[in-house]
Amino acid sequence: MRFARQTRAQGPAQAQPFGMANYSGAARTNYFTVKDETAFRTWAAKHRLEVIVGQGGLGLLPGDTDDGCFPNYALDEDDLPFDIADEVAAHLADGSIAVVMEAGHEKSRYMSGWATAIDSRGERVSLNLDGIYERAEATFGIRPSDASY
Repeated sequence: MRFARQTRAQGPAQAQPFGMANYSGAARTNYFTVKDETAFRTWAAKHRLEVIVGQGGLGLLPGDTDDGCFPNYALDEDDLPFDIADEVAAHLADGSIAVVMEAGHEKSRYMSGWATAIDSRGERVSLNLDGIYERAEATFGIRPSDASY
C-alpha cells in the first residue's frame, strides 16, 4: 500500500491539501550460502541488487532505488512481477535459509513492514507488521485503531 492522501478535512467547509510524500524504506537480507556465487552475482547485477559479504555468506541490499526497497518487478524489458524471496531461493545452497526484510513509511502517515524466510526448496514463512492488529484483538478482545492517519 504505497499512496499519498491528497486532502484532509479541516472543519466543516475547508479542505487543506497534504503535500505529496514519498515512501521511504529500508531492506536487506541475512547472510546465506549459495550454490554458485558467480551465477548469483550475475543475477543480482541484472536486477541492480547489491551483494554484501559477511558471516561466512552473501546477502543482498536493494541497490540504488528511489524508495530503498527491493524491486517487485523485473528490471528488464518485460517488467514482469518479481518475488525477491523466490528468486533468491533458486540460488540457495541446500540447508541455507534466506531472510528478506523490508520496512518503511510515508512520512508518518503509515508504516509497513514484512519479513520472509525461505529455504532452497522454496518453502517459506512470512509475517507482516499489519498482523499485530489481529494478534492484539485475539489477545485483548479489542481491535486497536490503526497506526496511521
